[in-house]
Amino acid sequence: MTPRICFALFALPLGLIAFPHDTSQDSSSAEESPGNPPRILLAAEINAEANELVLANYRTIYIGFGGECYNHRTLKGVSLRDVKLRTVAGEELSIEEAQARIDGETAILATSWRRGVPAAYRALLTGDSLVFEFPKDAPQWEEIQDPTARMGK
Repeated sequence: MTPRICFALFALPLGLIAFPHDTSQDSSSAEESPGNPPRILLAAEINAEANELVLANYRTIYIGFGGECYNHRTLKGVSLRDVKLRTVAGEELSIEEAQARIDGETAILATSWRRGVPAAYRALLTGDSLVFEFPKDAPQWEEIQDPTARMGK
């Protein structure tokens, strides 16, 4: 082994011990970061008996080549186990209180990993908007199909 390789094999572990890299974030910098933007979803209802949020989603169905289409509505239940319910202003809500605020299809916000809505996004929202803080990854809105995709454009 050459002296350079021996030095590299010795110095690398020594550098890691002497200068450890801290990858953790303190909570204040995570709160100030505009990362983890909230997801906008469409809630149809909250089923308190089943402890689930019922989300509405739409898919555009194209018929033939004449451009005829319609929107197909689907409903999906998502467990509210360990989900925190709040307003953008930070007021904690019970399932019953959140249920009373959902009237028909209502736009809600969902965040992942129990993070609240960062300040950069709170400025865009009203304080009484509903926020569902999921313990892991929040559900996602399925993208509406691009009408030009079917034509190969």
